[in-house]
Amino acid sequence: MVRGFPQGMGYYIARGSLYETMTLLEIFIKRNWLSQEEFSAVKNETREIAKMLNGFINSVKRNQ
Repeated sequence: MVRGFPQGMGYYIARGSLYETMTLLEIFIKRNWLSQEEFSAVKNETREIAKMLNGFINSVKRNQ
């Protein structure tokens, strides 16, 4: 639980941070700060994390 936020709100903050990271990756590749190989590896990882986080959020919502 994130202090100062209603129960479960921290999961939404985590998802927002993940999407922000994904946006930054797009910027980094456009500026050539990451190789295509690094970009692809990290992008695949963020997609997997997003699936897990979304599944977790949906599970928490169903069980409330």
